[in-house]
Amino acid sequence: MTSLIKLENVFLRQPDKHEILKNINLDLHPGDFLQMEGPAGSGKSTLLKILALQIFPTSGKVFIEDKEIFDFKRRKIKNRMRETGYMSEDFYFLEEKSVFENMKYILKLKAHKKNDYFDNIMSVLKKSRLMAKREVSPSKLSFIEKKTLALSMVMVWKPKIIICDFNYGGFSDEKTALRMLADYASKNTVVVFSARPGIKADRKAVKVLRLENGEIT
Repeated sequence: MTSLIKLENVFLRQPDKHEILKNINLDLHPGDFLQMEGPAGSGKSTLLKILALQIFPTSGKVFIEDKEIFDFKRRKIKNRMRETGYMSEDFYFLEEKSVFENMKYILKLKAHKKNDYFDNIMSVLKKSRLMAKREVSPSKLSFIEKKTLALSMVMVWKPKIIICDFNYGGFSDEKTALRMLADYASKNTVVVFSARPGIKADRKAVKVLRLENGEIT
């Protein structure tokens, strides 16, 4: 089966030679739903950024659909970045716009068909339990609701890959976001997210990867 993302012998070193990631080997196929665990400073965010093509390793190989990324032209790499739904720990909204308008803005940015806007947005709002807040400014949302909106804005344009760099914990409201991720995962997609140890998404096919000191354990 063709890999959507594959890492071979990946290292990431700082200028002072400190190794943030050490000999990472990871093979992700359509249908994979991966939960990443590890203590603070273990390299989770760095690995997620490499998977999302936000940064590149110091050494090793990154493959997208079995083609090495450095064989791609720059434009194709940028297109791949745009095709990956990446949610970082720092998320930003158009505060003067409503929740609905923020999601509509993302669809415009991703050049989705206008005929699909309303149905896509309403479907995700229903799953995210933000339907009642659709006309509200993001500034009026709680922190957990903002996190859920950020995930909704990734999911609404239906990327094949979702990389979620937020350390999900035990808050009851976060179960909505974890359920959304589990529901989104299908035989055609890859979903990777970080969570505190002991937090499980409600899906039997979840795989758990643990990082310690930059290494997969």
